[in-house]
Amino acid sequence: MDPAAVREIEKRARSALRQDGLAIIIAGIALAIMAPFFLDDRLGFLLILGTGFYVFLPVILKKRFVYPRIGYARFKEKNTKSWRLLISTTLLMLFVIVLKLNAYNWLLPLYLGAVFGVIAFAIGYWHKTVIEYVISALMFLSGIVGIIATTRGNDPGLVTAIQL
Repeated sequence: MDPAAVREIEKRARSALRQDGLAIIIAGIALAIMAPFFLDDRLGFLLILGTGFYVFLPVILKKRFVYPRIGYARFKEKNTKSWRLLISTTLLMLFVIVLKLNAYNWLLPLYLGAVFGVIAFAIGYWHKTVIEYVISALMFLSGIVGIIATTRGNDPGLVTAIQL
């Protein structure tokens, strides 16, 4: 009944949901789906498809496969607004499109490495899982390598596609 103990139990239960690696596999597939957009601007639907894949598929798969396997306890939900996720994802996609089509597209690998690195770091911090810290470091490193490659004259779209 102690609130501190309940919070600790909730943290352990939520981190157990991430231990199967499903979220990381889905993120990798979503990034692979998005990558061809950076090679050809006409494939913008792949950016939307990959983002939708990443946002909606984990929820569907967890309800269908993960929860029945491990059991699911419903905890008191924090005051989260799903529209915030939708707005932030839409803004991120619009910024990527604008950056891709703008004269500053050589910054795209660094930008995506930083954004995805911060997202992975935040997930690792919230869920207390180490693999997200490793992914965060790799994303930051890919951004640095990507900016070096674009400043040496490589096509930013190709560098970003390889990065993803």
